[in-house]
Amino acid sequence: MEREVLKRKILKSGISEADWNTVFEPDLDLIYSSALQLVSRLPSIGFLSRTKRLNSIYVIFEYLDLLIDSEELSVNQAMSSYLIARNLSTSFDKAHTMFVIMAPRMSVGSIPSNPIAQSIVYGS
Repeated sequence: MEREVLKRKILKSGISEADWNTVFEPDLDLIYSSALQLVSRLPSIGFLSRTKRLNSIYVIFEYLDLLIDSEELSVNQAMSSYLIARNLSTSFDKAHTMFVIMAPRMSVGSIPSNPIAQSIVYGS
């Protein structure tokens, strides 16, 4: 995807121009390639299947944990690649949306300890 097209999509999602310049732009190649990896690793979300969509996003959270723990990505880079993956794939976005809908109903212990999952649920 062309840089400018990607930038427009990300800015539409609520990211400021300043955040784009400081968070995304310096590591865009790494973040974009990581986003493509996330999309390719997303299992099938099924047809209107809450369980498959939640399981799919948990697979992504586990993979992001692996990337963060192995220091291939920082937490900020992982969050940025997650956001780009949502813009690249409707299936990815549907799995994310199901997690957002279901997270308030989950017990604290069942929410992944992944920093991205935590920020989605608790807004930190």
